[in-house]
Amino acid sequence: MEAMYAAGLADELQQAIQTEVEAKGLDESGARWLACLIDEDPALPVPTAGAMVGRVRELSIGSDLAALDEALERLSAKYSPEMTTSERRVLATLLNRVVNVASTLRSQVSS
Repeated sequence: MEAMYAAGLADELQQAIQTEVEAKGLDESGARWLACLIDEDPALPVPTAGAMVGRVRELSIGSDLAALDEALERLSAKYSPEMTTSERRVLATLLNRVVNVASTLRSQVSS
């Protein structure tokens, strides 16, 4: 797991996450999801979060979430100030769509 995904967490949580990643054989996306769950709720036991990630990875939504996660990672790595105006505008438009869809989904999941 890359340290940047758990960088804001206490050392013992980072170590627990790393141990869980290794125990569950999680890939980079799974490690990010685990770190995000713990970052969002530090009281969530790491093994519980690991089980949640493992289970979701087995479901059909897991492949969709993995594709989204991987796309976001690739976009983050490819962004450059030298992007053309067209690239920046299309990227900004699609990111706005992601925010809008995410907001709607978050409302549905939370209710």
